[in-house]
Amino acid sequence: MNKGWIKKKPFRKSNGRKYRLKDIKLDESINYIFHTTNHLTAVVKGVNMDTFKANQWCANSYYVKEFESN
Repeated sequence: MNKGWIKKKPFRKSNGRKYRLKDIKLDESINYIFHTTNHLTAVVKGVNMDTFKANQWCANSYYVKEFESN
């Protein structure tokens, strides 16, 4: 069960390399969960909520919350 989260492919540079978490520009109205090497990092309203220094790691994939339609 995915609880409304949708898995996405990682952000990539023009040369095909993945971005590090600290270099990704995010929409502050969307919450994200990034999967790095053996670690998950939550970004809420553009703020990294992780106590672990994961900003130097590349995002292997990420999840966004599915929007509810009224």
